[in-house]
Amino acid sequence: MTGKRTRIAYLIDSLRIGGTENQLTDMVNRLDRDRFEPLIICIRASDEAYRQRVHCEVVTVRLDSFRSAAFPAALLRLVRLLRRRRIDIVQTYFIDSSIFGVLGARLARVSRVVSCRRDLGFYYSPGILRAFALVNRWVHRFQVNSEAVARRLEVCEKVRRERIDVLHNGIDIEAFRRGAVSGDGEPAVLIVANLNRQVKRVDVFVRAAALAAKRCPAARFRIVGDGALRPGLEALAADLGVAGRISFLGSRDDVPALLSRAAVGVISSDSEGFSNSVIEYFAMGVPVVATDVGGNRELVAEGVNGFLVPPGDHRAMAGRIADLLADERRRGEMGAHGRREVEHRFAWPVKMREIEEYYTALLCPGKMSGRWAPGGEA
Repeated sequence: MTGKRTRIAYLIDSLRIGGTENQLTDMVNRLDRDRFEPLIICIRASDEAYRQRVHCEVVTVRLDSFRSAAFPAALLRLVRLLRRRRIDIVQTYFIDSSIFGVLGARLARVSRVVSCRRDLGFYYSPGILRAFALVNRWVHRFQVNSEAVARRLEVCEKVRRERIDVLHNGIDIEAFRRGAVSGDGEPAVLIVANLNRQVKRVDVFVRAAALAAKRCPAARFRIVGDGALRPGLEALAADLGVAGRISFLGSRDDVPALLSRAAVGVISSDSEGFSNSVIEYFAMGVPVVATDVGGNRELVAEGVNGFLVPPGDHRAMAGRIADLLADERRRGEMGAHGRREVEHRFAWPVKMREIEEYYTALLCPGKMSGRWAPGGEA
């Protein structure tokens, strides 16, 4: 591929607020344009305001349903687009875009196809797994964001480990430096979570807050995020007598500033591929109490930068939160360790070197015949 830019098409359901969408946007905006030419292809309408954040062309190839009579025409549009743009690499996200994108890339005879998995697939149905089994034979590499997701991919989709590459998420460290403000004097415990997904188990956080509040009367608890589960969570807080201690802040675009006032960051999920919230907490030097699920163990070192507790165990969570609230010196030491870890492993300059090396190796025969590791041979 010497002498020309590598053309990469990223297929995703749509562009809107979400962890995967944010990771894709941040990565694409940082790609070296002297070496790479990115194109984002959506299969559904996107949020127009969000699209303005993306510094590359975004095309929509509308696909309403795989069962629709319009499906063949949509697939043909995708194939023609990939051929016309002379795409070198197709990289897919989410279920529908992965199935659709791999089919299109196969028909367009794209040189390399990468299919991403970024969670533990807790919602996969037998039908989804059958569809993946059909198209996965045409995928050259599978890209995941944690070892936990890699193991799940091996078990659920029967993908050989040597075809799976781990590239952890990145984070904009500078955004957290810019967002720092002085604390407000209250020890705040904060969780950033989507309130549309029961798997985030924010109810566990609310129950833990009710117990921790008894040991730490000055503590305040804050929930950042919104969704259909919010009324039920507010009712639970009222039932437990802590409605006045828990603030539901809704969706916010000033998370770094909120984190700068936090003493402890919490993850209460029953399932996590790789938590963006954890690395955001660490980026602001905030120690973490997280459930021991998925990729959290790859981030949280027990007693070093945070604590792991069993999923669903609000008593254990409350105990660890209260322990940290009671020990300011330890919070500072653990938060500083987390911050150093993020700067060393997950800051975008570090991740972009890995990602660009990955794409270069992908197009070199023999380089990706086994496991790929940044800075070394596959």
